[in-house]
Amino acid sequence: MGRRIMISMMLIASPSLIIADEPTSALDVTVRQQVLSILDELVIERNIGLIFISHDLNLVRSFCDRVLIMYAGRIVETIAAKDLHNAKPLNFRYGYPHQLSGGQRQSVAIARTLILEPRILLLDEATSALDVSIQAEILNLLTDLREREGLTYILVSHDLAVVAHLCDRVAVMQEGGFVEVATKQQLLDVTHSYTRVLMDGTRGYVTAGKNR
Repeated sequence: MGRRIMISMMLIASPSLIIADEPTSALDVTVRQQVLSILDELVIERNIGLIFISHDLNLVRSFCDRVLIMYAGRIVETIAAKDLHNAKPLNFRYGYPHQLSGGQRQSVAIARTLILEPRILLLDEATSALDVSIQAEILNLLTDLREREGLTYILVSHDLAVVAHLCDRVAVMQEGGFVEVATKQQLLDVTHSYTRVLMDGTRGYVTAGKNR
């Protein structure tokens, strides 16, 4: 609701251009879909330009036409959204903390936790705000560590694709209560409406403009 109010207040000024800086970060998939739908309508119906800033390349690929990739305050690549799979990789190994993005700092935080060699890890939105390449690296690392060290994970996430990648059993919560418990194999046959909403949100957002 807070994001929608901010967008409404911004429209009072009748802008011709909107800068949306991480507009969906820290939102669950249902609210994220609502915010993206509002932005989509503004672009199409009001002919408003949109600069979309995000580390979520799945959203960028589906929502944008052209992409500028920045590192350490500089544009390092300009590419069409449909060609993002051809983007050049960057090495952040020798970066300073102030040069790291929010997603990169989150990766460092996860690494620091693993130094303590815990037996159980509570991963609360551990991959949110990470771009898809770093997200895949973290998930693969966690999978390898679990197999090698015998770790137990409790993963909290609104992204059911991440849940299915890392978890064996899934408990779906809504308004503080469990509405569905299933194995990851059973996720395709879920029955509760909220679980289906999460599944639909995980598949990504398709803009109205790209449906026309």
